Amino acid sequence: MTDIDVIGFGALNVDRLIKVDNLQSKDTELVAREENFTPGGSAANSIYALGKLGLCTAYMGALGNDSLGSLMINSFKEVKVNQDWIVIKDSENISTGEALCLIDDTGRRLIILRSGANRQYCWLDAEFALHSLIPRSRLLHLTSFADDEQLDVQNNLVKQIHDSLLVTCVPGAPYVKRGRLRIWPILERCDYVFFNREEITGLMEYSKDDYLKAATSFIYHFPRCRAVVITLGQGKTEKIEDNESRQLKFPFIDTISPKNGDHISSFVVEKDGNSHKVLSNDLYGKVQDTTGAGDAYTAGFIFGILTGQTIPLCARMGYIVAQYSILSVGARNGLPERMQLQHKLEEWPANLDIT
Repeated sequence: MTDIDVIGFGALNVDRLIKVDNLQSKDTELVAREENFTPGGSAANSIYALGKLGLCTAYMGALGNDSLGSLMINSFKEVKVNQDWIVIKDSENISTGEALCLIDDTGRRLIILRSGANRQYCWLDAEFALHSLIPRSRLLHLTSFADDEQLDVQNNLVKQIHDSLLVTCVPGAPYVKRGRLRIWPILERCDYVFFNREEITGLMEYSKDDYLKAATSFIYHFPRCRAVVITLGQGKTEKIEDNESRQLKFPFIDTISPKNGDHISSFVVEKDGNSHKVLSNDLYGKVQDTTGAGDAYTAGFIFGILTGQTIPLCARMGYIVAQYSILSVGARNGLPERMQLQHKLEEWPANLDIT
């Protein structure tokens, strides 16, 4: 019986968000204008979003027995995430993981990680979930840890899960930097994988502008993968110039007829070679904080997968959830409920429709 829609498995970090003036300045002091502590962690943010959208969720990870750990636990309780497989590392010397995030007015970020309890997560913890949680679940969502021991746990876990379990993964920079061979077991078990442009080209050893070719190469090397999702990120949308579709030489099958000046927010390359793009639009409001926007996009896409939507609609859902998330400070404060997502889908501009 599968009574859990999706499990998250990755580092659990509290985000310490500090607003500063300009991160591009060198050799200077930065004055903290505003400081907030918010629950974070890539997979944790996505699982929170999926819980808020009404799915049955659970989490595998480790926290310290401290106030930051309590903050994480209480946040998950808000959206009814099952926390029975979150291990509390009860020691005075072990604190909950923390991400110090410096953010300026343009949305640029500098993130410094303190692993804390995350580096104490071990195979015995995962083995308990392997037998008691994973057989009950439809999808396992993986994100990175900073330390090699936890990567080894994830590599070992994916070799033992049942074949019908869907696996999604956001390797992120920490795993991409380790190279394909180091994370090969995870990559070859993925059904859907999420990268930004720099990550997919770095992992597959292509130039930064060849991200679509890099995605196709990924699917060639990892044939189980059904789709590679490439997010371009806030402030990194791709401007469409005349004849660009011919230059890219990819069979876009959506109904968009891009005009010069339109911007793409994300691409999806499917196993069959079809590619899709989502264009940016201005349905929302002023950007407050881009922390967790990629995690929100991933959640929207996974929600589409688990509710039986087409790949283009999954991408659209991802875009909408991400746009909600950046209207508030913190990765979770602005995330939508299911009815809000449905409302935005219904008012999606006809000229941005995707089939």
